[in-house]
Amino acid sequence: MKIKTVFSFITSRFLWVNLAIVVVVLLMIGIFILTVLKRNTRHGEQISVPNVVGLSEAAARPILLAQGISYEVIDSVFLRDRKRGEIVEQTPKPDSKVKSGRTIYLTINAFGDKIVVLPNLRNLSVRQVQHTLKALGFAFLVRTEPSEFLDLVLDITDISGQPLNAGARLKDGSMIVLVVGKNVDNEKFTVVPHVVGLDIFDAEKYIRNNQLVVGAIDYDIAPVSDAEKALYIVYRQDPTAGRSIVIGKRVDLYLSKERNKARSQTKSDDDFF
Repeated sequence: MKIKTVFSFITSRFLWVNLAIVVVVLLMIGIFILTVLKRNTRHGEQISVPNVVGLSEAAARPILLAQGISYEVIDSVFLRDRKRGEIVEQTPKPDSKVKSGRTIYLTINAFGDKIVVLPNLRNLSVRQVQHTLKALGFAFLVRTEPSEFLDLVLDITDISGQPLNAGARLKDGSMIVLVVGKNVDNEKFTVVPHVVGLDIFDAEKYIRNNQLVVGAIDYDIAPVSDAEKALYIVYRQDPTAGRSIVIGKRVDLYLSKERNKARSQTKSDDDFF
């Protein structure tokens, strides 16, 4: 019985000693791991993120590098009231606490011009067109011409008077001139110009110069692009040239690539109105 008791005592003591050794070893391993992690992660070492919003990338670079912060430009936007290339946003925000070596992400204002595609705005009310142009970021002026179509946008040009067609690619903020129909007073008259043999662009110019409106435009074979329209000539106009008509009335044009279709129009009583 005594031998069994002594053996039990020795065994228990051996067990506790081994457990103690295991605990000490685990503690030492834990302390070692924490020390390594603290050294590698710089636990507790934090710096304040400098504010680089409003600076160029070139100006922000030395400021960030001096703080041990790297950066990456992840996006660009177009803001009309900010300088080209200016930093407009940063993540993390200024004065945030980060560890040295952290990467911050920058959004800059675009260097190039924003390009906007002009929609089809002819023959719409001037109020509707003005709202559309404001939403697209264009500036505009309004020029009126006598017309039977009151407050309708008859034509769209640039500031130099060159026509602008739907699909034109313009810089954001470009100036656009709207030619808008106004009331015809006391039925003043003008003479229909001769536009047979001209291309559509010159024909439109002559018609507007005589205070008339370009009406229907009919191609015998529809052009596949705006550039191809320059190849067509007017072979017929209605009313015919030389007629005296009320200012603001419309002149319909018929166009073809076949130049032999262009012919002088004969006068008839039906042309008078």
